[in-house]
Amino acid sequence: MNVFRRVVLPFVLVAAWSVPSRAQSASHATSSTPAAVQPSVPSDPLGRENPRGCIIGFIKAAQEERYRVAVQYFQPITGCPRLPADEEEKLASQLLTILSQKFASL
Repeated sequence: MNVFRRVVLPFVLVAAWSVPSRAQSASHATSSTPAAVQPSVPSDPLGRENPRGCIIGFIKAAQEERYRVAVQYFQPITGCPRLPADEEEKLASQLLTILSQKFASL
């Protein structure tokens, strides 16, 4: 349970917290101020530019049983050491199982 709290729980909470509501999306769409030009940022090879891309990428990699790729979506709490690779892969498998049970449409 301690590993779950250190690695998986922050991952799920950040993803859930960062999903915009419909009201937020509508207010941004009707804004009359011009959008600021964003500087060119190199794209992430894993598609982690936003929370949605991070979650979708993790789910795809885990469903294809590419757990070494799936664990690259984890971000451990600052100051906590990373787990051994086999334990992180086991956590990725467990997280996919939890997400599949909670969200059947995955």
